[in-house]
Amino acid sequence: MAIDSQRHIRRDRHDRGLRGPVFPHNVPIRTSPDARFQTQVLTAITEIEQQVSQLEKKVASRLKQVTFTVEAVPSKRDVVLSSGTVPLGRIERGNPDVVVLYQRAIELRSSNFGQQRRIIKDVLAELLGLLFGKDPIELDPMYEGPASD
Repeated sequence: MAIDSQRHIRRDRHDRGLRGPVFPHNVPIRTSPDARFQTQVLTAITEIEQQVSQLEKKVASRLKQVTFTVEAVPSKRDVVLSSGTVPLGRIERGNPDVVVLYQRAIELRSSNFGQQRRIIKDVLAELLGLLFGKDPIELDPMYEGPASD
């Protein structure tokens, strides 16, 4: 077979169509739910950083030292420490401080992406408020709180 010959398009053995991916790899539908969740978390973090930088320089400098992570589900220890309810996140104090969000717990509480984005931002505001000794509404003026979930 010559190198410059046309590529033979193969069909599956039952002659039902072309083999290969249905969508190109660069189409947004190809992004995984985990990647979409992490993108929403990064967006919420940058929004809170912008709001905090206008608030106080001291809090903004401390916020830059916080590490953010996403875990799939809370551990059994976290559920026991939160008195039996499923937590949406936790704080690990140390150097650096770590804020952990639980992806599946947040996804199960939301019915659409808009609500999921709101819950992520509220949980971040609550956890950062606990970490910095601030009210969540100071960190996020659009904070709705747990009653609106």
